[in-house]
Amino acid sequence: MAHEVIFEAKHMHKAFGPTIALKDVDIKICRGEIRGLIGENGSGKSTIMSIAAGMQPATSGEMFYKGEAWHPKSMVDSQHQGISMILQEANTIPGVTVAQNLFAGREKEFSVCGIINMSKMYKEAAALLEKFGITHIHARDRIDSLTFEDRKLTEIVRCVDDNTQILVVDETTTALSRNGRDILYAVMKKMKEEGKSVIFISHDLDEIMEASVIIAIAGMEGALASVLGGLADCPVIAVPTSVGYGASFGGLSSLLTMINSCANGISVVNIDNGYGAGYIATQINRLAVGEKR
Repeated sequence: MAHEVIFEAKHMHKAFGPTIALKDVDIKICRGEIRGLIGENGSGKSTIMSIAAGMQPATSGEMFYKGEAWHPKSMVDSQHQGISMILQEANTIPGVTVAQNLFAGREKEFSVCGIINMSKMYKEAAALLEKFGITHIHARDRIDSLTFEDRKLTEIVRCVDDNTQILVVDETTTALSRNGRDILYAVMKKMKEEGKSVIFISHDLDEIMEASVIIAIAGMEGALASVLGGLADCPVIAVPTSVGYGASFGGLSSLLTMINSCANGISVVNIDNGYGAGYIATQINRLAVGEKR
């Protein structure tokens, strides 16, 4: 099962009017990996995965899931088939309970002759929350009474079930405390151990390095990924995305600082287009042989 491709996108293109968000993007996701996807705002990292999760259509390109052509009709359809996405923005349903949020779109599972058995729903929701180690949120709580963090935890529980094969986490941890992050990291680790996949989108370098085992960089040139590949045990994958992708993470100085983290088996880098690729590659090679800046 290791290295078995579960999802692949080829030649993906997405335009919002005159703005091109994705241009000829290819990406593969394998079973049993936590893929950290990093890049600055506007680099297309959320766009490509929101298309995969059925949130919006691509302008052109093709996708494959479990070896079959993939055309999700909606996020609900995508989740039912095993690809779920936790959004950065709030995505709970106001005016109802936690249990009703957890089983939104699945009410028929609790319905007899058109009447929903709420007692059964509350019982199963409580068991689900307990399974995730969440004891301070209750199935009967009104969702509007929860903090933003607790609503986000509710979303996590709703998005992950036994059928989930790929979980996309889009900048979710910015809303979570350390305890909330630990709950999410435990979910991610369990999925990896079960041969499932996680796409962890963030622009927080420390978080990406803590949680991921493979790093992909939106907007990065492939030639530099090859140069970096020999510096760390953690694979570095280039994902060129939008056109006109500008300076990232404060330029070359920050770039070289990030490369120094290779000593810990992680290589994270993004390209500042203000420098030529040859010059940056030269600086990277200096680090590889132990020279100081």
